[in-house]
Amino acid sequence: MSPANPLTLLLANEQPEEIKLITVTMRRYYPGCRVEAVYSGEEALEWAVKQDWHVILVDEQLPRQSEQDILPELRRRSPNAAIIVLAEHDDVSAAVQGMRAGADFFLFKKSSVYLSELPMVTKEVLEKRELRARLALAQDRYHRLIEILTDVAYELDAEGRFTSVSPGIVPLLGYTPQELTGTHYSKLLPPDDPQKSARRFDERRTAERATRQVELHLLPKGGIAATAITVQINAIGLYNQQQFLGTVGVLRPSPARPSEHSPGQTASPDRLSSVSAVSPGALPLRAPDTSPLLHEAPPLPKAERRRSPRLALRIETRLSLNGSAWNGTALNISLSGIFMVFDGVVPVSENQLIKLGLMSEVGVLEIWGTVRGIREVSGLENGPRGKPALGLAVQFTGLQTTEEMILASLLDSLRDQPGTIKLRAMLNPQDTGDLLLEVSSLGAADHQTAIHPDPSPVEEYLNPERRFAARVKVAIPARVEPGEPSAPNSQSTAVTTNLSVHGACLRLQSRMKPLGRRCMVRLLPPPAYATEPAKGLEDSSEYTVMGEIIWSTPLTTEPADLKGELSAGTIRLGLRFLHFNDEGQRRLAELIGRFLTSPARLEDWSEETKLVSELMECRNEKGQRIAVYHDSPRNTLPPGSPVVIISPGYGETKKEYITLAYYFASNGFQVLRYDLTNHVGESEGGIEHSTLSSMRRDLSALLSFAQRTWPASPISVVATSLAGRVALKLLAHDRRVKLLVLLTCIVDVQATLLAVHQEDHISAYLKGSKRGLMNVLGFTLDADVWIADAIKEGYTDLQTTKRDAAQMRTPVILFIAENDAWVSRESVKEVQAALSSKLTHAYLIPEALHRLHENPRKARAVIQHLLACCRDEFYPLSAKADIQEPSQREIGLQNRLERERARARHHMAKTDTVEFWRDYLSHFHYIVNSSDYWHLLDQIYSLMGRIGEGERILDAGCGNGNFGMFLLINQAYRQQNALRGKCEPPHYVGIDFVPNALVQVRRNLEKVTADLQGKFPTVLTPHSLLRTSFGLVDLHMPLPFRDEQFDRIVCNLVLSYLDDPLFTLRELLRVLAPNGRLILTNLKPHADLSQVYRNFLQLAQRPEEVEEAKEILNNSGKIKQCESNGIFRFFDKQELTMLLTSSGAVHPRIYSTFANQAYIVVAEKPGTVRKPKASALRLSPQPRTEA
Repeated sequence: MSPANPLTLLLANEQPEEIKLITVTMRRYYPGCRVEAVYSGEEALEWAVKQDWHVILVDEQLPRQSEQDILPELRRRSPNAAIIVLAEHDDVSAAVQGMRAGADFFLFKKSSVYLSELPMVTKEVLEKRELRARLALAQDRYHRLIEILTDVAYELDAEGRFTSVSPGIVPLLGYTPQELTGTHYSKLLPPDDPQKSARRFDERRTAERATRQVELHLLPKGGIAATAITVQINAIGLYNQQQFLGTVGVLRPSPARPSEHSPGQTASPDRLSSVSAVSPGALPLRAPDTSPLLHEAPPLPKAERRRSPRLALRIETRLSLNGSAWNGTALNISLSGIFMVFDGVVPVSENQLIKLGLMSEVGVLEIWGTVRGIREVSGLENGPRGKPALGLAVQFTGLQTTEEMILASLLDSLRDQPGTIKLRAMLNPQDTGDLLLEVSSLGAADHQTAIHPDPSPVEEYLNPERRFAARVKVAIPARVEPGEPSAPNSQSTAVTTNLSVHGACLRLQSRMKPLGRRCMVRLLPPPAYATEPAKGLEDSSEYTVMGEIIWSTPLTTEPADLKGELSAGTIRLGLRFLHFNDEGQRRLAELIGRFLTSPARLEDWSEETKLVSELMECRNEKGQRIAVYHDSPRNTLPPGSPVVIISPGYGETKKEYITLAYYFASNGFQVLRYDLTNHVGESEGGIEHSTLSSMRRDLSALLSFAQRTWPASPISVVATSLAGRVALKLLAHDRRVKLLVLLTCIVDVQATLLAVHQEDHISAYLKGSKRGLMNVLGFTLDADVWIADAIKEGYTDLQTTKRDAAQMRTPVILFIAENDAWVSRESVKEVQAALSSKLTHAYLIPEALHRLHENPRKARAVIQHLLACCRDEFYPLSAKADIQEPSQREIGLQNRLERERARARHHMAKTDTVEFWRDYLSHFHYIVNSSDYWHLLDQIYSLMGRIGEGERILDAGCGNGNFGMFLLINQAYRQQNALRGKCEPPHYVGIDFVPNALVQVRRNLEKVTADLQGKFPTVLTPHSLLRTSFGLVDLHMPLPFRDEQFDRIVCNLVLSYLDDPLFTLRELLRVLAPNGRLILTNLKPHADLSQVYRNFLQLAQRPEEVEEAKEILNNSGKIKQCESNGIFRFFDKQELTMLLTSSGAVHPRIYSTFANQAYIVVAEKPGTVRKPKASALRLSPQPRTEA
């Protein structure tokens, strides 16, 4: 502070020693500082109004009153002071609550640098105080300025309502500012004007595109359209980053012109100059009731703000994709793009290619385009029954000069004769991997839902079949009999047409008596495919399972394979299996796995596959079995064709490299990809015993296997991440390989461990620290064995890597990720120098992370580049030829096959699943202390929208109730600031299938409620915040709720852990009310959860917080291992979109969250006529508790 304006400080503290230390410290940094000490809360409040204090220091331990009691009153009495609380405990939650109550900063007194921090904190809060004062002064100047303006300054909020109007509105239109504040701007607009002119008043564009000196007509107070006053407007939109905040503008009376019509006269139509159509992308989702008449002032013509002017029109449009079609309308078109709207949900994504055909009497003009924008469009005339339509903004691509001239001529003709052409569009299918092969729905025209003559209360609300899992086309004899005691005791012969773990399609005789909704199915597979029952069970080749009939349809034509087995007049039944027995589900999963790997039982593809994948095995020097896939062209390659061995990265399986393998196989290479032993995948041994030496043994075994199988073929190795370091060690002395390709290779193991774990585990081990089982780079294993092996075999640091690189005699190609958090670019450069002449190429992958799978587009570009390098080495004469692209269908089918095999191998019974999640959730409570997770919960809460009185919220898979607690806290603060009055609180329903979790969530909510009541005793009463119910519910089964029971549904980090996520999503949509909102979160494929750990660790200050961070990392290792073993599956953006649209949700929006390691999705249920709410929430008779 300057000597003319010394710092004034009110110090509320009862400890004389502390007062003395603080006074000396503050006067040292702020000469002339005036300090007034008080010793109680009452004195602090009394002295707060005696002077305009710069700073008020409040000790947490003031007698009689706590800082939560005193802070709001201090803030009220001294609004300009900076309030700093001197806290006794370093409690983040208390600090947040205190700052909400009025404090500017919390300072921990027991910190070793407390007295040094105090002056700096004071400086910071004083600067903020100064900024607040300047802001207040600027606002005051602004208001004084507009008060003296003759022009009218106005401001609208995001909804188009006036937030402020200058006094100049009185002489212009007769309204007072108070009359207009809070009303919609459409009140001033004549009702017969075009809607697009309203966008000038409620301008949303900025910079050059904003409204400047445009004339329009406004209604005076009590006037009619004939008395409208012409004004000139300048307006611009206000934004906070991407969020629209509102509009500011200036109105002034328009200068009179000789041709201006006087009040009472009607403007001649030819006096209106044409205005180009406003892009639908600029339209808000709401449509005002009225709109103004718009003129362009002749002295100041409006310049076109687009690169190419758009022509407003209405063209009949038909869009097709994979046999489905949607009708729509094109609203405007230009030389650079077109905007179309469609009724219904179209499975389209941004940057998807689209082919357009403009059909006129002369011919068809075909144009390629790219979908650049997807949005909802409301308020369109002749729209789809008043519902929002889906709008697609398409940019034309690759227009040649001739095509552009033809298009320009076509647009000229449309200006004179609109409606003379039609538009046909065809979306180019996106590469969606195997998800396209799995998502399916039943067509209403082909199937009929079975009706039970006397449905039970639960069955009454069951919807048509919902499936997601892969099915095997296979004909297995079966016997079907009613599964309900009341049904007649009859038995029918049937044959399966397809089969999965979750259901089957059967063909059987229609002369049998009607079946009930449930039936017993006995499958009789051939002996070669039967699996052994568990010990203690009767040895039988039958597979007995209870099924629920979902649909049935007559079979009009008798298939060839049924002749002689079933009599004429058969029907088809769709069944969903109800697994009540873990052993039966396990045996069925094994049976599916055997059929998937049997060449005789693979699906009948519509076209012959070009590639073949054969499952093989070999053994390492310790005799452990290694599971290997051999990928090759169906047509036999000539002798001497090169062999590529793909060594999987740490924590990865052979399945992650199907795309890479198929690219190689399509271009003349034999490919071997395998799972590591003592690792995840199908090979022998668990990952808890993993070492770098075992990875080296496996690679050496694959080299020997390849050499024995193809003795005349050159061998190359592609190794990723930690496998690259192992390959570098092995090939420094092994000369069997002709080319080594290293993808994002780890070159300094010690530095990578430090970067990921923020702790030098190797140095700690050398000093005698033992860790036992812990998370190492994302997976839980015996850390002591792993580190000891790395030290003994020479893998630990950069110097050992450089020594191995210097001994290389094999050519090496390096691919380096630009944003690799695991590997330092400087260390890679040192390894490059050590490789010297053996380094043939080194490529930098822009903006890529350590795991290429995190960005499929970059991964594909790397694959093609990698393949080109290998062709240069092994096929130099044909290296310039085009790369043969593998079929995405074949890649998807193989991906599905291997995933189903992995799931069958690592299948968890329901009891095991419950135990897994019980153990997981017992350590998951630490996550609430992570800022990343707290931000995730905040995003979920924000996307839910405003919660109305009595609305019902379902938390599907509530776990420990973290979101319930977050909701409860937000309800408390919301009610504290709300108007007093009786209102019905929201009803939170948490469901989970882990009994311990439901017990814990009830305890957590009770504890939070008690804490909130202690903080807000005058505001909150029991049950005034949130009604709560809990139910023990399995999301794999139909939900025990009636249709349309919930207004909001949250499914937080649950979807990927379900066996059939599509079934669960459709169940959630069933119980969601029309126009209700569904919010779900899902980890990204190959998510790096160590990023959450590192962020948590950076904020940790106490040893116990560091241990909490380690628990979070160890917990994430369990999830990563299940993902690698195929038990869990995480979805990318496009797969999530496909799942939601297939379930019936509309307008899914996807964002990144949770340290960029997860997706958060919000979607709605289509609006229909809503049934009246039941008087009470309906649950089936399952265990539940009420709080």
